Amino acid sequence: MKSPRVPRLRYLSLLTVAAAAALSAGARAQGLEGAAVQGEPLPGWALGPGVIESMDVVRAREQLHAAATGRPKARNGAQGTWEVPDRRFTAIAHSGQHYAFAKWGDTRMGIGFGEVVTFDGVWIAGHGESALWTSGLQVVGYRDGEQVAESGWFEEIDAQPHWFPVSLAGVDRVEFVARAAYGGGGYYGIDDLTYTRTSAAGTSERVVVDFEDAGWDRELSGSKYAGLTWEAGTGDFTQETQVVSPPRVPPGYTEESAPETAEDGSADGLGTTPTLRFMFSGPRQSDVGAGYVPPDTCGSVGTNHFVATVNQHISIYDKYDGTRLFSASMQSFFGIGSTAGDPRVAFDPHENRWIVLASNFSNKLRFAYSLTDDPMGSWFKTSFITSTGSDTGAYPDYPTLGVDENGIYSGCYMVGNNFRMSLFCIDKAPLLAATPALGTVTAFRQLSWEGALQPAVTWGSAPGEYVISRAGLNTQRVRRVNPPLSAPTLSELGFAGTINGNSPPSAPALGSNVPLDTLGTRLMNAVYRNGSLWAAHCVNKGSLAAVNWYEIDAASATVVQQGTVRDPVRSYFIPSIAVNSQGDVLLAFSGSSPSEYAGCWQVGRRASDPPGEMSDEVLFKPGGGAYNQNGGAGTNRWGDYSLTCADPVDDSLWTIQEHARGNGDWGTRIANFTLGCGDALNYCAAGVSASGCQALITTSGTPSASAASGFTIDVVDLEGQKDGLIFWGSNGKQTNSWGNGTSFQCVVPPVIRTGLQTGTGTIGACDGGYSLDFNAWMAGHPGKAPVSGTFVQVQAWYRDPFNTSNQSTSLSDAAEFSICP
Repeated sequence: MKSPRVPRLRYLSLLTVAAAAALSAGARAQGLEGAAVQGEPLPGWALGPGVIESMDVVRAREQLHAAATGRPKARNGAQGTWEVPDRRFTAIAHSGQHYAFAKWGDTRMGIGFGEVVTFDGVWIAGHGESALWTSGLQVVGYRDGEQVAESGWFEEIDAQPHWFPVSLAGVDRVEFVARAAYGGGGYYGIDDLTYTRTSAAGTSERVVVDFEDAGWDRELSGSKYAGLTWEAGTGDFTQETQVVSPPRVPPGYTEESAPETAEDGSADGLGTTPTLRFMFSGPRQSDVGAGYVPPDTCGSVGTNHFVATVNQHISIYDKYDGTRLFSASMQSFFGIGSTAGDPRVAFDPHENRWIVLASNFSNKLRFAYSLTDDPMGSWFKTSFITSTGSDTGAYPDYPTLGVDENGIYSGCYMVGNNFRMSLFCIDKAPLLAATPALGTVTAFRQLSWEGALQPAVTWGSAPGEYVISRAGLNTQRVRRVNPPLSAPTLSELGFAGTINGNSPPSAPALGSNVPLDTLGTRLMNAVYRNGSLWAAHCVNKGSLAAVNWYEIDAASATVVQQGTVRDPVRSYFIPSIAVNSQGDVLLAFSGSSPSEYAGCWQVGRRASDPPGEMSDEVLFKPGGGAYNQNGGAGTNRWGDYSLTCADPVDDSLWTIQEHARGNGDWGTRIANFTLGCGDALNYCAAGVSASGCQALITTSGTPSASAASGFTIDVVDLEGQKDGLIFWGSNGKQTNSWGNGTSFQCVVPPVIRTGLQTGTGTIGACDGGYSLDFNAWMAGHPGKAPVSGTFVQVQAWYRDPFNTSNQSTSLSDAAEFSICP
């Protein structure tokens, strides 16, 4: 239920840039501006050994870890998998000898079809001991990541197979939901899984998967057996919950506060609402290693993947369809037997590599850097001791993570000693060598306690790595790490005067006996792009938690624009912010109220929107139930952070946010957004023809469901005077290579084709091209035209006259756009 409509209190800054500049000028007068100090390189003995290993090694270690703890045959925290049983444990199949079952009786098991089908039904029988059989089974259907249908409950489960008429139309994925019978699991077997697909010509084909060619004792999860995607389970099992204490603060610390003033009000939100492209489930509390509260939700997007980390767990997803490709504990990932908490992950846009960092809460930071843009490949892993020099005896808490073209950075509160903060800077050059190594790690110690030192995820070139922290009630401190990273220096650039930010209260939530912990006013993340630093944190507005966000000119440490997102009834907390190359912004956070469970919310703005304005808040994942995970101090632990980031391929914006689940624990949601409608985002790889032509998609105008013309799709830089076609669909992904391995099909079938067109230009000159008036085509094909609010992915094929062996290698890149009203 929407809160009563009242004048919105979204702040349009009354603090002028001139006033903010005066504050920074004061800092310069104190000798802070440009006062570069030398760092302290960590001694060689503090740098851990490095190892290069593949994720196959991690997967094997995860299996050994489970076998080495508890009983060798026990689950030991693992989720279920689809398997064909061995001879000893095979019960009665409906046909032949083989069938599949859900190992460990996992109560949520998914299967993806790779296309939209009608799931007709499946034969069901009990598997294993009768006391462990599930008492009921339901099938839930999904399309494009959203639930679209569900069957009734099937309860005829015994030793004999029985037909379960599911009859779910228009689904591309299904999830079997079983009632738990014992220990959180419920066992059953499936055979002769039957679905109907429709060909491009409109004919129907019935497919029956009978498992007869699978053989004995075969694991199906993670495979493409029978052309389907067999997923790992996501059901809930009994698992001990460990509540992690909040981030530490100095003894006796109390944040300063001040009365709210008239400047803290504004008119309705005038920003542009982000458009949700798709979303999928991220890690949840029942995942292996993830039985901690709170999750410390973090994630980032790369060229083809999304990597998510939560407390003591890592998952890797296909970013195009949300399939989870990998799941392991942090202990298995790092190859350790101790803690790897407060995890952080980032994608390095300069090198197209991944960074994972975590604390052992004793004396060191664990660190991993991928060798390529594929997180399923090999990683360089090491660690370094932080508790040296003046930090001896202190441990690193709440580590942050930033990256630029020169280095990788983490700020920590060093708990103990003088209760100060330290910034650690890793020289990236040795990590990029043919044989990667951990080179110089420089520490800047004894920095003031300011909640969190947030080094930025830096896009493009910059004079150095900018670091921002909250220095006071209405002040953000800006520093810069200056290269080279073999001997960096740290400069104080000044203080940006910002909106008042009193410490936020805890957040009431429906069903929560104790309000949710909002974690104070520490900055949650930072991004540097096109000269600006962007950051956000939680504050108190009207005795409720709200979100302040800032754009700060990095060089001058002055405010460009700022704002507050707040509501008269609902609390907003644990925010993170991202900006793309065009200046479009996504700000996402948790939200709850006495009448709402904790869910995932977002606002946004385009660069052309009025300064200081965000859109109205949008709930994109409602909370599913009451959440009560009380810590020792009577807090209901939530957070401790979230992450929002920009896509390095298509400039869209992503976020991973925590939400309450129906069973009382936490889950996460990964969502992808664009700003506005009509904008074309190019993605995927263009093929190169035999003569070196590389065709590209360009667009002009606005695709409208109501206009007769005005939006044109152009294919340029292809072989001249040769025919080709433009095709499009509603599912984009870089899939199998064609021919010489340099062309990729970027629009997954089913697709719509316009028919052959003749290109202009000169053969072999790469000056050919052809155009399509898309709106005119839609007007002439109302039955096939996409409707307002939907996304279209488009690509082109053209004939390659110089490649006589395989003319299917000539594919352009792809573009995605949304249909406007």
